[in-house]
Amino acid sequence: MAVEAAATDLISSFKGTGRRAVEATTVEFLRQAVVQRERPQLIVVDPPRVGVGAEVCSLLARVSAPELVYVSCDPVTLARDLKMLLDAGYKLEELHLVDLFPQTFHLETIVVLRR
Repeated sequence: MAVEAAATDLISSFKGTGRRAVEATTVEFLRQAVVQRERPQLIVVDPPRVGVGAEVCSLLARVSAPELVYVSCDPVTLARDLKMLLDAGYKLEELHLVDLFPQTFHLETIVVLRR
């Protein structure tokens, strides 16, 4: 996690049957998930402007969660990462543009991918 306090808050509030909060970097989490039998049903990624990159896309494909939500603030890196995920067997189901910063050129893109 990029903000350590956020991890502590998530772990303390995300409780319940079938729920588990994990404090790890994306790459650490995915490397572990690849070798575990229990696979997540949903993965949400919200990377910085550089996107997730080739290694994370490869690991996401190997984890093969049925649903993947990608939140992006950069259309160029989103396009690069989406190409790798689509080539790995994900299908684009939904695409939403969200104007979080009105009167600026910044738009968030939310993409829902499914296997």
